[in-house]
Amino acid sequence: AIKDRKGKFELANGGTIFLDEIGDMSLAAQAKVLRALQENRITPVGGDKDIKVDVRVIAATNKELRKEIAEGRFREDLFHRLSVIPVHVPSLSERAEDIPELTAHFIDQVCNEQGIAVKKISEKAVKELQKLPWTGNVRELRNVVERLVILSGREITDADVKAYAVPSMTGPSTVRRPAVSIRPCSTITGGLPDVDRQPLAITRVYLADLSGRATPYPKSCADGAAEPDQ
Repeated sequence: AIKDRKGKFELANGGTIFLDEIGDMSLAAQAKVLRALQENRITPVGGDKDIKVDVRVIAATNKELRKEIAEGRFREDLFHRLSVIPVHVPSLSERAEDIPELTAHFIDQVCNEQGIAVKKISEKAVKELQKLPWTGNVRELRNVVERLVILSGREITDADVKAYAVPSMTGPSTVRRPAVSIRPCSTITGGLPDVDRQPLAITRVYLADLSGRATPYPKSCADGAAEPDQ
């Protein structure tokens, strides 16, 4: 090695390290973490000397570790080392009362990221969201909210939730897509004469048009951008 690089445990010395999805950690990595917890020592990659560390460890997983232990995928000794103060965080489906506040937060976040006005969501739409199973927990809710923001109108309705919250994994899409013709836009392509060689630009704004909703086109492409056939 031409440069010494500190590992995660060494960087966290005197502080706290968070080990996310520890249930997916390989058995070899589990052995290294166990040694660090038992002996408060680590051996850097490529090193021949141990380093003493003092680290508080917080670990998280969405797996049932006792089942993983029974199936030989997780070390029981590491499980007991980590289970000093276990904290159970209920799944999103178990705390549906949090969905309205989380949804409002994600709508604000997504709209700010996309540079658009913050959309409203109806009470009926929120109730529809609370009925869903949410097997992907908060991450899934965030993705669904982003989809609803893109495909809905000025307000997210219960009809939007029913149509877009659970995309079909097989068969035709639930989103109606009108016939589309792509014509060159000189402001984007630089006015190249060969249409086949010109890059096509379909923006976030245009995504709403694919759902069959009326959305204004970017001003720069008003005279020759992609637009639905009449």
